[in-house]
Amino acid sequence: MKRYQAELLEQRLPVLRDLGLECERFGGRSFLVRSVPGGAGQEQLAGHIHELAELASEDSADWEDHLLIGLACRSALRRGRDLGTDEQRALITALAAVSAPAVCPHGSPILLHYSRTFLIDKFDW
Repeated sequence: MKRYQAELLEQRLPVLRDLGLECERFGGRSFLVRSVPGGAGQEQLAGHIHELAELASEDSADWEDHLLIGLACRSALRRGRDLGTDEQRALITALAAVSAPAVCPHGSPILLHYSRTFLIDKFDW
């Protein structure tokens, strides 16, 4: 991390704290991360701290948007992961509460609608 990035990151620590990323300057251009946002995907975030710090220290006006997308992406449930019934219900409930439930932060579809006609046509029901 370059000096100007470290300065930007230090100025943005209150914003990071509000997002659940507890960080503090640890001398020079080093930072100590004390916690990441809780909830599903928390373990995955720990492996991406360096990438998230890079996003948080971007010298751009939309750094916060990039960081939020990075947090969402890196904490997301991955394809193929088995979910218990309670996890499935929690996921559907959370999905119903978002403003754009049809796409991931990168724009890839997560919900698809197949009509009865489509299914009959494709599967000869």
